[in-house]
Amino acid sequence: MLTTQTNQTSIVQISIALIAPNPKQPRKRFDPEELENLTASVKEHGVIQPLLICPAGQDGIHILIAGERRLRAAKSAQLKTVPAVIRDVKTDDLAVLALVENVIRDDMSPVEEGDAYLELQRKGKSNSEIAKMIGTNAVRVGHCINCASLPERAREMVHAGTLYR
Repeated sequence: MLTTQTNQTSIVQISIALIAPNPKQPRKRFDPEELENLTASVKEHGVIQPLLICPAGQDGIHILIAGERRLRAAKSAQLKTVPAVIRDVKTDDLAVLALVENVIRDDMSPVEEGDAYLELQRKGKSNSEIAKMIGTNAVRVGHCINCASLPERAREMVHAGTLYR
């Protein structure tokens, strides 16, 4: 593991085999064409932005916090290692941090976003608390929860962008 120190943040080169996907990842759909394009970029330039991972567990495996698309592209590009920042977070924060990254990117469907907000509600968070945690507003949280509560056919239409965007 190669470590680079930058302004109190350590960036390490870590084996892809030692990184497990975030079980709390709110994004369930990954556009194959976008992943293909990202894979081509990773083959050409490497992974430019480090992944965010938890410290290794007793099994030596790190849980991915943020960077699922980059990790998938690196695997497709057959890289052996990726740059990563190691951050110690509580298990409950895995979902929040993954959600923050995805909401900031603004290409997650309102249904996926709503599913993640519903999970936070089940843990006792109000729409206002969720909005504050994520850096959005309670109205958006409510709209996304409404999308997540739609029947499956309507959810698919939202995912496809034919019903709501």
